[in-house]
Amino acid sequence: ERVREGRRDLANVSDRGRKDLQSALEGLGLALKREEESLLAEVDSCAGDVWELLQTDAEAHLQEALQQLQRHREAGDATEALIWYARLRKAVSAPIGDQPD
Repeated sequence: ERVREGRRDLANVSDRGRKDLQSALEGLGLALKREEESLLAEVDSCAGDVWELLQTDAEAHLQEALQQLQRHREAGDATEALIWYARLRKAVSAPIGDQPD
């Protein structure tokens, strides 16, 4: 009798563990799906900006980078100023054919 009861207890524990694992995996799958949807929405919202940047001519690109660098430097935003400085350096050092059209 005690052996049967022990086996039943083990089976219950095993079943509960399996259900908990299944529930956790379903939750993880749901979280991953939400994260994927969020990332895709972010990509969609940035796609227009990226397209616009790729379509500008080289001079406009340089002018924009310079203006942004000056604006952020004057505002005291060192991080953004450094980002725009790096973009400006890259644009200036790139051969004419490699700059955005």
